[in-house]
Amino acid sequence: KKRRKTMVNRATVRKNLFESKIETVTIGMKELLKAFYTKNSITIASYKFFPEAFFLEKLTDKIAEKIKGLVHFPNLPSQIKLSLSAYQTALLHIDPGLDISSLFKEVLYDLRANDDIVTHTYLTKYKDKLFNTLSSPHCYYNENMSCFMFMTPKMEMKSDVIEMLTSCDEMEALSEVFGAEGLSWITAQIGENITAAIAKLLHIVKDNTNLINEPRDKDDAWKHLVNVPEFILTAIDIGKKVGLVQLLDQGHENVTRNRMEYLYGVIDMMINSEMSNLLGVPDTIETIASGLGYNKGGIGDRQDGGSSQLLVSMVSTLLPFLANLGTSRFFQTSTGNNSVLLDVHQNSLNCLADAVMYITTNGSMLDYQQLVRHALSLPLQNHKNSMGALILAHSIISAEGKNGIPYSVFQSALLQSSTDQKEPDSGTLVHELHSRKITKLFKK
Repeated sequence: KKRRKTMVNRATVRKNLFESKIETVTIGMKELLKAFYTKNSITIASYKFFPEAFFLEKLTDKIAEKIKGLVHFPNLPSQIKLSLSAYQTALLHIDPGLDISSLFKEVLYDLRANDDIVTHTYLTKYKDKLFNTLSSPHCYYNENMSCFMFMTPKMEMKSDVIEMLTSCDEMEALSEVFGAEGLSWITAQIGENITAAIAKLLHIVKDNTNLINEPRDKDDAWKHLVNVPEFILTAIDIGKKVGLVQLLDQGHENVTRNRMEYLYGVIDMMINSEMSNLLGVPDTIETIASGLGYNKGGIGDRQDGGSSQLLVSMVSTLLPFLANLGTSRFFQTSTGNNSVLLDVHQNSLNCLADAVMYITTNGSMLDYQQLVRHALSLPLQNHKNSMGALILAHSIISAEGKNGIPYSVFQSALLQSSTDQKEPDSGTLVHELHSRKITKLFKK
């Protein structure tokens, strides 16, 4: 009898493998794919075909080699950025079917994160060039123009590459080329240098602790201090490098704010919230903020409490001596034609105040009364640069929100400095501090 339609068909017994059509087609396709992905190219007639995976792999290697060739010092960051943009535009015309933009970004991101030789070599040379220029007494940090500038001994503007290297455009280009990884690395390198300099500065302060802590406030107490020239020059060096880090952070902050305005606003709100002010900013939020260029906490190890107060007392004791220096005059603008706004002291003595403000930021309840007394007594004495020293003291006190120096006195000092028509002293602070005349003033 015939089997019912509802019953299951009998299973067919196989005799030979790969005898069915579907098996023959499948194994043929597998062999074809293996041929495509193991051979560099396949030639059919007069045409040569490349498998996509192989092509993308080779294209990635070529892009990486080209990018490494472009990241070469002394090329400016803006030049590297322009070259990368032109190269990416040229690659877009290779094949409309390939996502070249994503591939290019992946190669660039991989270079930032994994190829320390290329990125760190460029950033190290870039940092060394900046440090060598910043060490010159004629190099000034101009906060108003957000860059470093070179000035002649007569305080006239002088064209120099440092102005371009530290400009806002170059700092933003540095951020776009090397990303948060590169900026974090170079900031950490500068931070280590600043930390070592702060330790050296505070060591000098502690060597003078007994004299600084004397209850009697003597006018000539500064004559008994030790290592004064080294203290002043180290503080100026710290102030300049703190300014450099601020420029790096500002450039990176501008880039991240333009690209991630919402996220940046959220981070800003979380850091400045009442809860953060009360309990502190969580480490995870601080890490994200630092990666975005929101480095409000700064870099380097700073001291609290006693060390900060000793530092302020040291500067207070030294204030009459600083007022006697001929190479520390205050300039609101540069001299000569086409003057620009400066608000600096000769030989960057204002960076000493920047270093003090940076180190004492975390210090709470500091006493500035001695600094105020010495500053207000300067106009009553016969000093070479009383107004400049008074302005220096005011910059330290006002940064902490204190109002120790009357506003009218400060404005009078600014007016007198701006109307001073004398020729600037063409000497350097280093030579003056190590001159025989200054050396004799300090009592052994």
